Amino acid sequence: LQAPKRGIASSSRAGYNHWALDKLGLGHHFAGHVYSADGMVRGKPHPDIYLAAACGLGITPERGLAIEDSPIGARAAVAAGMTVVGLAAASHIADPQAHAEQLRAAGVHRVAFSFEEVLG
Repeated sequence: LQAPKRGIASSSRAGYNHWALDKLGLGHHFAGHVYSADGMVRGKPHPDIYLAAACGLGITPERGLAIEDSPIGARAAVAAGMTVVGLAAASHIADPQAHAEQLRAAGVHRVAFSFEEVLG
């Protein structure tokens, strides 16, 4: 079996995304599939960045799985037609339950409270 195709669809600038991935040693996992707000006319919550990521990965949006910790980003991924897991596990989230409700209101298909839950 092939490893699943992976990409990043970020509202951050391309330079920051590449810097962060290099600093964390994760860039090789995404093999040129890092999509940033830099090239987008409309940012999140519009689906454009997720549609660009799906196209770049050679998949239809319906075959894509987005993992989002932001309600605005979750709305964008849902609008693109992807399956969306809302991640309420980031260290900046003060109240995971309240954040999960915001993600659910944005239309996510499932909420995960840890990275392990995303994998499971």
